[in-house]
Amino acid sequence: LKKEKEKAQNQSNDNDDQKEQFKELEAKYNELRSSNKKIKADYEDKLKSNKDKYDKLKSELEKEKEKNNAKKEKSNTKNDNDDGYKSKYEALQEKHKALKKDVKTLKNKEDDAKKIQIEFDQ
Repeated sequence: LKKEKEKAQNQSNDNDDQKEQFKELEAKYNELRSSNKKIKADYEDKLKSNKDKYDKLKSELEKEKEKNNAKKEKSNTKNDNDDGYKSKYEALQEKHKALKKDVKTLKNKEDDAKKIQIEFDQ
């Protein structure tokens, strides 16, 4: 009876030790679980923040691309206009040269006519 009583007492002590260990492990588990929840929440916040930054930068990039395309288009139009103006300018220069030539020819003819008139008068 004494041995059985001792055995029962030892089992009771073992059970108490196991209950204590279980409580300690449960406390550690709960601590880790709450820590993991906090880490997960921080991760999700950073993920959302980074996604927002990414979306903002992507939007800015799109605006910049549109702006550059508009500039290119304007530049191409300007170049086309410049080419048009350039060809008109060159054509006007050619006309100017031709008119100068005509004026020179007319002056020469006028001088010749004056010489002939002077010779005729004499």
